[in-house]
Amino acid sequence: GSMAFEHMGWVLALTFTNSSGAEMDLPTSLRLEYDSESPTSFIWNGYHGFNTVKTDLNSGTASSSTSGWDSKACVHFVINIAGYNWLPLYGQKLAAGASITLYRWVISTPQIEPMRGYMSAASSAQTATPLRAKTVEKGKVYHVGLEWDGTTLQWRE
Repeated sequence: GSMAFEHMGWVLALTFTNSSGAEMDLPTSLRLEYDSESPTSFIWNGYHGFNTVKTDLNSGTASSSTSGWDSKACVHFVINIAGYNWLPLYGQKLAAGASITLYRWVISTPQIEPMRGYMSAASSAQTATPLRAKTVEKGKVYHVGLEWDGTTLQWRE
């Protein structure tokens, strides 16, 4: 028999910009998350500990070991958490005016609901407004930006 290869997910490229005017420690984490449970949309990249997601390769259907909706509605970037010195960016700083782009492989339904941005750091913050909904295709790379000005976290598009 023959085997057909296909993409099972897509890549989120998140560019984080420090426009605060001062050097900062990299955030402990950044995440994009739905405000509430979506009955039709699913997005996941490993958030919330040891939950697993399995994809049936024949049907392309994804299922999760957790019933918690927030575990299936988030893209999470763990960057600079105390004690996690094995992380590649552990202990690093971001200069004033500098940006860094982080990449995560994601599995999801084709329709992504509006997502709010969150930053955990010395000053934690969330975006005032969610990022608009988007339709995604497997195998593609999608770019979004978050900017921290020292007070406010906002989307950069």
